[in-house]
Amino acid sequence: DLNPEVKAAVSDTVYKRDKGIKIKQKQITAAISCVAEALTLVLETEPKNVALIKLLMDASKLLCDSQNHDSGTRRSFILYNLKKELKDQLQKTKIDKYLFSQDLADTLKAARAISKTGADMKISTPQTQPRKNNKPPPKNLNWRAPPQSHRPKGNQRMKEPARKNPPENSSQQSSRRAPPPQQSARGRR
Repeated sequence: DLNPEVKAAVSDTVYKRDKGIKIKQKQITAAISCVAEALTLVLETEPKNVALIKLLMDASKLLCDSQNHDSGTRRSFILYNLKKELKDQLQKTKIDKYLFSQDLADTLKAARAISKTGADMKISTPQTQPRKNNKPPPKNLNWRAPPQSHRPKGNQRMKEPARKNPPENSSQQSSRRAPPPQQSARGRR
């Protein structure tokens, strides 16, 4: 059977899958019982049919192997859906009346204690917040213009930025000062 603690921890889908495999295991258990009864009858008769005994023993071994494999499959499906800290401890349990042993409550307490002790021993690293990127994303030079219907119209368009250097034949005066006039050699004394 499935442990009540595990049943409470898994989803309905996982539980239904486990239940289906469990039904198959009950059928295999019934087949093992039938083979065991047949083997008992053969062993009670004289003379003993060694060939028949071998065949019945092989059949019972195959059925037991299938039963064990299905139990492992059930455990794997369930362990896949549990926390990693618990998986390691639950894998060590033996199958008895329950899929994860009758002592599962003690095993879970031990797993929690180990997890807590491990967390206490671990060096805590300060939680760093990811840096916010204040830079605007780079503009792609090969971008496609927005469709005509999404473009601004008339005065709403963005104005071109002012030029840094005015054109050479501009009527505006240059902001540079002219150099001072040089004095001739006669003017100096």
